[in-house]
Amino acid sequence: NENDLNKIKGYQGFVGIASELVQFDSAYASVIEYLLGQVIVTTNLKAANEAARILGYSKRIVTLEGDIVNPGGSMTGGSLQKKQANLLGRQREIEELFDKIKQMKTDMIKKQESVKRIDQNLQETQASMESLRQNGEQQRLKEQELQGIYQQITYEHKNIDERLQLLQQEVNQLHEELEQNMHKENHAAKELQLKENIEKELKKNIEQAELTRKQDESIKEKTTQTITDLKIALAKLNQEKDGNQALVERLTVERNEVVTQIEQHQQAMIQLEQDLVEQRKNKEGVHSDIEQLRIHKDNLQKNLEEKRMNRSRNVQEIESEEAGIKEKRKELKVVESELHKLEVKLNRLDVELENILAQLTEEYEISYEWAKQYVEKTEDIDKAKKEVRQLKQSIQSLGEVNLGAIEEFVRVSERHDFLSTQKKDLVEAKQTLHTVIGEVDQEMTNRFKESFDAIREQFQSVFSKLFGGGRADLILSNPENLLETGVEIVAQPPGKKLQNLALLSGGEKALTAITLLFAILRVKPVPFCVLDEVEAALDDANVIRFSEYLREFSKHTQFIVVTHRKGTMEGADVLYGITMQESGVSRLVSVKLEEKEKLMQMVE
Repeated sequence: NENDLNKIKGYQGFVGIASELVQFDSAYASVIEYLLGQVIVTTNLKAANEAARILGYSKRIVTLEGDIVNPGGSMTGGSLQKKQANLLGRQREIEELFDKIKQMKTDMIKKQESVKRIDQNLQETQASMESLRQNGEQQRLKEQELQGIYQQITYEHKNIDERLQLLQQEVNQLHEELEQNMHKENHAAKELQLKENIEKELKKNIEQAELTRKQDESIKEKTTQTITDLKIALAKLNQEKDGNQALVERLTVERNEVVTQIEQHQQAMIQLEQDLVEQRKNKEGVHSDIEQLRIHKDNLQKNLEEKRMNRSRNVQEIESEEAGIKEKRKELKVVESELHKLEVKLNRLDVELENILAQLTEEYEISYEWAKQYVEKTEDIDKAKKEVRQLKQSIQSLGEVNLGAIEEFVRVSERHDFLSTQKKDLVEAKQTLHTVIGEVDQEMTNRFKESFDAIREQFQSVFSKLFGGGRADLILSNPENLLETGVEIVAQPPGKKLQNLALLSGGEKALTAITLLFAILRVKPVPFCVLDEVEAALDDANVIRFSEYLREFSKHTQFIVVTHRKGTMEGADVLYGITMQESGVSRLVSVKLEEKEKLMQMVE
């Protein structure tokens, strides 16, 4: 058509329509147009593929070299003349192709064996290279190990020098302490000598005073006071003397201790000097060891140099081997290239053979084995072609025949019946579910309405009792939709106006909540109920009302109350408490208040 022709006309590889490129008698124009009017001719196979892509693989395209691109994208190689010539001798051509395939397989096996030998040589060379690399790596590890030993010896030598310096500092410190102790001892001896001189002078003064008293009795009264003063001074001096003697004794003890410490320090110094001598000897030994290790290190370095030289030689050998390997690889690439060309040629022959067999199957709808056995060779090719074209036209005039239409109709009909049944069941189940949901909603609405009305009535009654007056009410926020409505609580305690629960005080909120709880319990009683400090926010008056109402309600329900409020405890029948007389040991204490009246009567 014109659209496809415009698409392909400007393409560079386009030659023309096959019906326009052949010469024929005008009497056969319709035949030529029918056979070649849908065939496009291009310069080569690449141009044919591009043209097929442009036209969406909807037309047959033939190259000047004889290659064909069929509708759908399948390709057929070879020239048209060759194909036409092979229609008479397909058996011989197939046998020749099989012989060529066998020859190519033999050549391919030989090439593969050559490739295997080259690969084996390559693996051996790589193994040798790996061995040389491992040897060099081992030598490098040995070198690192020797360097580590040398660093460790250097570190130990440094530690020994630091230890010697510390020992020398300790010896110097001990000498300084000894000098300080000797200086303290000399200072104490000087102070003792000074006190003894003062004592001698005082004794001389006393003797002189006694002599004066004997010579002059008349001045006894005058000198008595002086003597008394002198005695007092003497007593002070004696006291100072005693103190000085104690000081002397203490200093003597300290001197002995210092002497002992000095002796100990001297012994320690001697020991340190001995250790120092030993350390110096050890140091000399370490120096000798270091020297030996240095010699060993030099030897190892020489060995390492030799190993490095060997390694360089090995590297050169490896490089030469690698050069040989590169040459082998080049030869291998050449062989592989030849092998690839042979494989391409073999694949092309395989494709050509498959196309021939496919053409035999598609156009004539027979297999090669059947044709070889039953079909005789035709002498008149033109007559055979004419018969084939007539038969094809007759088949095409019949139109497409769907042989599986009956089975397909049965299968689709069965599936349609099955799905229709499933749909009917689902619709019925949906209607049933909607009916059940409506009944459940109605039952829930009725029960909610009944329960709400009963709780509302009891709430109003209980509120007046617990609050001592006032009124309260429960109001539905959406009475038209009872399943989704909310419940608002309004309350009017005595002396206040009617207001929402949120506007009440904390105690009023708590008592209102307790009222609602009791209202629910009156509508639906339970065997027992546990309350945990519900009255904690109430004042004393409300606690008493709560306790009285709880006791009244306990005729129908047993209450277990956790509380700290006195009013609630007074209304209970039995009290249970936990005490801890000892640390970490809990003890249960119980009191039955219901027996208090009997106990009080017994006491009276």
